[in-house]
Amino acid sequence: MKLKQVNETQDVTLKDSLLNFWKGSISYNGRSVRKSFWIGIVEYLAIMIVIDQLVLGYFASAYAGGASGIVVLVVRAIFLLAMLIPLTALAFRRLRDAGLKTLPITILVIINAVLAVLNVLFTSTIAVAALVVCQAFLILLFCIPTDAMAVDKETKVFREK
Repeated sequence: MKLKQVNETQDVTLKDSLLNFWKGSISYNGRSVRKSFWIGIVEYLAIMIVIDQLVLGYFASAYAGGASGIVVLVVRAIFLLAMLIPLTALAFRRLRDAGLKTLPITILVIINAVLAVLNVLFTSTIAVAALVVCQAFLILLFCIPTDAMAVDKETKVFREK
């Protein structure tokens, strides 16, 4: 089975962005423009809000006890784990479109994941601050225009224009 490689241009439509998010959900190759990236993020957040409202609404009316909170957390955790691969693939494609090569993207994603796990295991001011700084840096990178970091001669960090 051949994976769908997403290679978007600046003229991407809303429909294309939504379809490419799911078609390229396990494809770390290709490129995603800013518009498509942010549409994918908004789609993820909208699905999260709908799931929260459905689950919370159902369990708030069905149960007033503490078991409903655990079910909500389990449903959210399952959804977050299911969305981890498509969101990571989208981030890879977006950062590649901005001009980074695969190795620096992988390092950034691993650092972010390690900091997130450390934040869950050892909730401390330092862990929270490090995670916030890493995620703020990633958000800045996600906002960079297409080929803004691409260089004339390829390096270990930046790809060639």
